[in-house]
Amino acid sequence: MGQVVGWGVLYYSPLVAISAISQQEGWNLRTLTALLSIGLLVAAVAGIYVGRLLDRLSPRRVLVAGASMGVVGMVMFASATSTASLAISLVVVGLGQSAVLYQAAFTVATHRYRQSLDFSLTVITIAGGLSSAVFAPIVVGMLTELGWRATFGLLAGVMAMLIPIYFHWLPRDAPGGQSDPLESDLSEQHSVAVTMRTGRFLRLGVILVVTTVAIFSVTFLAIPLFEEKGLNFEQAAWLFAAIGFGQVFGRLGLLFFRLDRAPRLLLAFVALGSGAGIAGFVVVGDYLPVLMIVALLVGGLRGAHTLVQATAISVRWGRQHFGTLNGVLSAPLSVALALAPAIGGQIAHVMSSYNSMALVMAAVLILVAPLARYT
Repeated sequence: MGQVVGWGVLYYSPLVAISAISQQEGWNLRTLTALLSIGLLVAAVAGIYVGRLLDRLSPRRVLVAGASMGVVGMVMFASATSTASLAISLVVVGLGQSAVLYQAAFTVATHRYRQSLDFSLTVITIAGGLSSAVFAPIVVGMLTELGWRATFGLLAGVMAMLIPIYFHWLPRDAPGGQSDPLESDLSEQHSVAVTMRTGRFLRLGVILVVTTVAIFSVTFLAIPLFEEKGLNFEQAAWLFAAIGFGQVFGRLGLLFFRLDRAPRLLLAFVALGSGAGIAGFVVVGDYLPVLMIVALLVGGLRGAHTLVQATAISVRWGRQHFGTLNGVLSAPLSVALALAPAIGGQIAHVMSSYNSMALVMAAVLILVAPLARYT
């Protein structure tokens, strides 16, 4: 529930409402769109510190604080009287995101659910993926009936519901010191600082950033890409939705695969498969049934990519310092995720074609796949 509400209120709701806010207030849509990246960028930086806190403190304290910050941010958002005050509210929202969304949840799950980690991470990511389907139609209806300020005031109340839930259900004790077979890799000779400076850690970070930009720039811009192929908006929207549904199936599929058994092979497979699938968008033409199948496959691989990233630290360096290492690794990934649409859009503008942009990203993914062996 925490991921459904957290993603729905703090991330997807502003995305859904931004056009309506622009129309009602007369604020520049391009400016508002740029401001939305503030939350993700703040969350990326704050996530490093939050990861360290989750390694040392009770998850109850951290997530209750994050949910509370999210409530304050939503109230400020609803009360904003200018783009400047809206930007300030999104900074507060970003702080809430850092302690509530995926990275915080991954750290808690990694520390707490050692015997069923794959299942726990899958449930978390499925919940986050479903939040857009749950909240988007609700927010659209609320905007129509109530206006955007009342809508976000009510959403702040929905976010506040997480505070007693986190307080009651999350453990009050700090992460325990149970032994882990991989913990020896983080001995005196392999401290956190040393690990972050190793070539293996840096290569892993670079490959995940590159694959994040390549996959998400195309999938975020899938609607204009499909419209460029001659499909109408409704058809393009259905294909976009298929990518979202594919994420769920991709994550469910990994329940039958041990994520810690061959992490480098899995990363290479996700990169190579995503590259082939994105290339398929271009070469298939405008035949809708085939495009629908490709969209589901690409969505599945995008969903798998999230789980690959979620377990990238624990399967290589153990779990004792997971929060700290994952916070550092996730910071550039969050920035890449925030900038992916802009990067893809700029490449499409330079090449005068979204399909050409997709081919470039497909080539990047295929070329980077063999490098996974060095992570």
